[in-house]
Amino acid sequence: MANFMFVSLFALAVAVNAEAQCSNDQCSNEPDATSLLQTSATEVISSHASDFESTNDDAQNEPPPPPKDVAQKVCEAQCANTVCNTWAQSPNTGSHQMLSCMHTCHMRIAGEPQATCTAKCNRNGGSGCSLTSHGFTAHMCGVCSNWHSSSQAQHQSFLSNQDCMKGCHVQTPCEEQCADTACKDPSVGSNQQLSCAQTCQMRMAGQAPDTCKAQCNRNGGSGCHLTAHGFTATMCGDCADWPASTQVQKESFHHNKDCEKGCQVGELSSCQKQCAGTVCQDPAMGLNQQVSCMQACEMRVRGEGKVECGYRCARNGQSGCSLTVQGFTAQMCGMCPEYQAASQAVRQGFHTNEDCRKGCDVDVAPPAAPRIAGR
Repeated sequence: MANFMFVSLFALAVAVNAEAQCSNDQCSNEPDATSLLQTSATEVISSHASDFESTNDDAQNEPPPPPKDVAQKVCEAQCANTVCNTWAQSPNTGSHQMLSCMHTCHMRIAGEPQATCTAKCNRNGGSGCSLTSHGFTAHMCGVCSNWHSSSQAQHQSFLSNQDCMKGCHVQTPCEEQCADTACKDPSVGSNQQLSCAQTCQMRMAGQAPDTCKAQCNRNGGSGCHLTAHGFTATMCGDCADWPASTQVQKESFHHNKDCEKGCQVGELSSCQKQCAGTVCQDPAMGLNQQVSCMQACEMRVRGEGKVECGYRCARNGQSGCSLTVQGFTAQMCGMCPEYQAASQAVRQGFHTNEDCRKGCDVDVAPPAAPRIAGR
């Protein structure tokens, strides 16, 4: 507060001095005087900007950019069993002047289309040490930390550019997030509105969710371009997939729901939040013929009642391999990858059906009340 008062008084003093300058015929007219007053005060305030504390609670509490593990999880899964696939080291280190799976996976997530990505894979030991695509630079004249421990087959896959092609064929977080929307190509938009693919690209570039969603209130007169975090969304073209899109998809786009969906990439779903710390995080796979937390939660969000869901938790290793509820089929005769590394307490939560009951307890928004004709 003391700093604020000091700077305010100092700004006033400068403004008075500016007025005095004008009274000495240094300003030729009234607009010149106003301009000098505004410029002088602005310079003082700007030079002491650090002395002011922000009172914008929304700005202070805005969620951080999407976690890096959104991209990390996708690329580590795609590039498992390849060389030069250490996330912490890649993309700073590559080898043989050739693109690794991790390199091209990075490019794809940065916005490189699959077709142009694969075209970059025709490389050899004389192709050059670096390559930049969509703001990402792949370095390829170092030594990968896992090169010497890799098998001959892995070396061959890298040297024949198969690893490069594999990275290009990754399904990116944005492709998954926006799979059922229109205008899937982020380089082309329509009707001066942001598509799911475009806002998702902004999020992956580092834009915070609330900032992203604040941009979605757009219509056919909102402007053709918008730049955020180095990505420019162009919105006055024709989306190639628009004619084949369904009416539902088109309405979702025009109502800006697609825009908001793209902003949600990387956010945890209600089931992921509810079932954090349990085994079998992928609802598509379960084990021991028992319902996991994620599977029970999936049933609930699709419309199953909490009580009815709870009844389905009374299961054991002889209860059957599958169960279909509200259009969702829980498969329960597989192996969950995180089970082996889970603690005894976490495993116990699954085998006693506590995890299933936890999934059933998720808070689900009640269905909208039916509209009554004439109201």
